[in-house]
Amino acid sequence: MSLAASGLGDDEPDLIIYVAMAPPLGNSPVVFHPAARGELHSIGQACGNGWRKIFNVYAKLVFALKDIGMDLTQGAERWQDYREQTLLQAGSGTALVFGAPRPCYRPQAVEIIAGRQHARTMDALAPLGLVWLDPAFAVNQSERLVVSPFLDYRQLSNAKIERLAQIMVDLATPQ
Repeated sequence: MSLAASGLGDDEPDLIIYVAMAPPLGNSPVVFHPAARGELHSIGQACGNGWRKIFNVYAKLVFALKDIGMDLTQGAERWQDYREQTLLQAGSGTALVFGAPRPCYRPQAVEIIAGRQHARTMDALAPLGLVWLDPAFAVNQSERLVVSPFLDYRQLSNAKIERLAQIMVDLATPQ
């Protein structure tokens, strides 16, 4: 992954999620790096419930993918265990990038822009070629790019997580 990106995760991700802002962690510069064990918990403690929700929803999405043929769980039995032991760490296949989408790092990766407003802002700057499926989801099939609701329980409910997982598997499956 480009060191110009800021975020957390594996440097060879199969799943990349873009969020508009980095967690407010003081004056330390945010660069891309694999999360250390316990780092997600520390971010949640320091930055509040919103960041805990982001990590929880990300882990739930990975578990929803497991049930339909895209398994990144590395044997974890519960999404909570996956979140604590694997999510966004080296070798996890997952990344969370702060800010604007970058060109796809890996051709097989599925990329998600979390939040319609974030996607619309990025689309205005550089057209993303999105086709809106409904008010919640948009895709660019050739780029394996999905726009979804923000990673929050109210916006990305369990039913929408399952729908997003199916959209991702459809994008990842060769036509």
